[in-house]
Amino acid sequence: MRLRLHVVLVFLVIGAAIDARGEIVSGREVPENRDAELRGIIGNVAEMSGYVQETTRAFYDASDQEFKQDLAERFDLNDFNVDGGYQAIGLGWERIWKYFTFQIDVLFMNPETEVVARRNYYIDVDEISFNGRKFENMQVPEGTPFSVDIFGTLTEMNLLWTPITIKSSDSAQFTPWLGLGLFLFLGQYDIDAGPSTGVIQYQFPPEDFVVGGSAEGTLGAGMPELGIGGELLLGKKDATRLSVQGHVGILQYDGGTSYFTTSEHREKNADIDHVHSWVQVAVEIPLDKDRALTIGGKYDLISSDAEITSEPGTVEEIIARRERFDKQIEFDMETASAFVGITF
Repeated sequence: MRLRLHVVLVFLVIGAAIDARGEIVSGREVPENRDAELRGIIGNVAEMSGYVQETTRAFYDASDQEFKQDLAERFDLNDFNVDGGYQAIGLGWERIWKYFTFQIDVLFMNPETEVVARRNYYIDVDEISFNGRKFENMQVPEGTPFSVDIFGTLTEMNLLWTPITIKSSDSAQFTPWLGLGLFLFLGQYDIDAGPSTGVIQYQFPPEDFVVGGSAEGTLGAGMPELGIGGELLLGKKDATRLSVQGHVGILQYDGGTSYFTTSEHREKNADIDHVHSWVQVAVEIPLDKDRALTIGGKYDLISSDAEITSEPGTVEEIIARRERFDKQIEFDMETASAFVGITF
């Protein structure tokens, strides 16, 4: 985390060092008749890794079943062979005002994979049917070949506050900013594990799981971010210019999970540490006084980890809540993209 923050601080130092006597003006330069940009994006999710590691279950300790702590499991994205290396396409939009800038990028992806279950997988799904009944849980038995088809979107939004610009000359300036952002992943998946063979019960209290079959479900995660960054702009106003932007957004949260689940019996404490850093380089080529062509690339690095722990309570309360396993969660994603846009 420190290294990524230093990357942005380097941008700030470079901007200030362009000329120690540089002119400081209020706000950000807004080119006349060119204050918006629409871009097409081609990207690659170079890496996506993550896991959920069950640690301890307070219920077992409270009910003198400590030996069952060995039942803790680890769920890894590598088990589903979706660790990256697939393409994405999308759109981006930017609107510039003097003191604020709004940015949004949306990437669409459709990874598909076929794997063999390394152990019994117990999966929450939106719906799966067996013998005319509908269920919300599915088991993929160890050794079963199955396929996963995911359609997902990555959305990145930033509202940037640009209070000043440091101008060294007509061809060099630096604009620092503070930002509020949102990193959002939404998706739908389809799992096909062959014909359904029955219904079993798993967990305590027990829940029904359909063994095998075809099911669909939804995925979703969102991280608000508070960020710092800036833009180094080289080139004269009405000529070809180079833009270099850097930004780091963070989220540190320590509180309840009521924002993440509607199940009161699953309410726990969450300690979340999230860092999202990105660097963007673009060339702006004027076409006429009202339009310009932009060509560039962007690199994103996302890292999140969380500890999910049980609410404190008496032995009786822990047993009544049937506290589930505490968890350690880590997620990392690396994306690279190229874009072509029009400012107008």
